[in-house]
Amino acid sequence: MADDLGSPPPPPTSELANGIIQEQDVIKGPAALPKFLLLLEEFGFPPGMFPLRCVEEFGFDRSSGRWWLQLKTRCEQEFQSANSMVFCEEQMSGRIQKGKILDLNGWKMKPVVHKTLYLSVNYRELWVDDDTTFGKIHFKDCKGFVQSFPLQAFFPMKQ
Repeated sequence: MADDLGSPPPPPTSELANGIIQEQDVIKGPAALPKFLLLLEEFGFPPGMFPLRCVEEFGFDRSSGRWWLQLKTRCEQEFQSANSMVFCEEQMSGRIQKGKILDLNGWKMKPVVHKTLYLSVNYRELWVDDDTTFGKIHFKDCKGFVQSFPLQAFFPMKQ
């Protein structure tokens, strides 16, 4: 739709350049999950590490790296190759930069201690090695404890 001078309106902030979100945006509904997965890919994170279903809203501010997700319900998924369960709360947030997620809220990983015994850990910082083929993903909790897993453990299984 053009304005009175006949020129096209400026593009909305949600417009994608090469499939990646620009500047700042809030995306609601079915488009929110694919856009969040694009963000993870852009910054070097495996898409499987967030077992998301029913994403209602995704927001991102590129200048600060802040992102947030609003889910319809909590989600969980077992990662057998990491011997852990991942839990996503209804509200999640953090800051993202190339190869790092900081100030992570609403995401927990519970390593399996014994067959049915899980140890709940709130990780606040994640980072990945540059080598996505044989690299590792590292999780740091609020006390400074770091746990590492093969990065491939968090990629979706091919069927």
